[in-house]
Amino acid sequence: MAENIKGLSISDMEIDRRVKYEGVELLQKYWQEGRNVTIMTGHNCNFEWMLMTINKYLPQAVYSFYVDISNPYFRKLMLNNRTRRGLQLLQAREASAFYRDESIQNFANIFAADQSPSNVEKAIWAKFMQQDTAFVMGAYKYSLQKNCAVVYMSIKRVQRGYYAIQFTEMMPSFQSIDVHTFLQQYIHALENTIHQQPAFWLWSHRRWKHKKLANPVHQPADRNFTQKVNS
Repeated sequence: MAENIKGLSISDMEIDRRVKYEGVELLQKYWQEGRNVTIMTGHNCNFEWMLMTINKYLPQAVYSFYVDISNPYFRKLMLNNRTRRGLQLLQAREASAFYRDESIQNFANIFAADQSPSNVEKAIWAKFMQQDTAFVMGAYKYSLQKNCAVVYMSIKRVQRGYYAIQFTEMMPSFQSIDVHTFLQQYIHALENTIHQQPAFWLWSHRRWKHKKLANPVHQPADRNFTQKVNS
């Protein structure tokens, strides 16, 4: 919280000294190939400082979705701070229109998919941290629609006030990849990040407030799920 408050006034030079990026060449390769990219991540360490710096280091135009804040003062404060280095923010309800727009190409979109879904009846359930956990399907749905390359972004604390952000390949294409394979790869990467530094995941966001339904809408046995998502 103290670092996020400091982020409102920190200079570009100072924040660049404290947040370092590794594996950017992977994003550069996809940019040269003209591929759109999905960046999967979780709420680790200083997520806000990542949003404030990432656009400087990637060749793609970088986007992220957010849930609207009702308070106009805090909404303006959040938007101005996150976008000051070029990150482009879209409200979550604009996602479908964004991915239908054929004029938007060669972009990277950030999905922090470790949040609880707003509509649990449409969630996909999987074991995460040995708990039955509901996940949203948006990242898979939209990545499949654009055949995005998918990378995983880890955020790790180096020392107090200093962070390392690293990109690793998660899947180069969606050929023969179903939603459950996609989700399991993401969970494996996120769990590995959490296990390395468990104190710096956002445990306070009530990840397991939903209980698994008796008959969830989407189960692994539903072999037509990919077709449903694509339509």
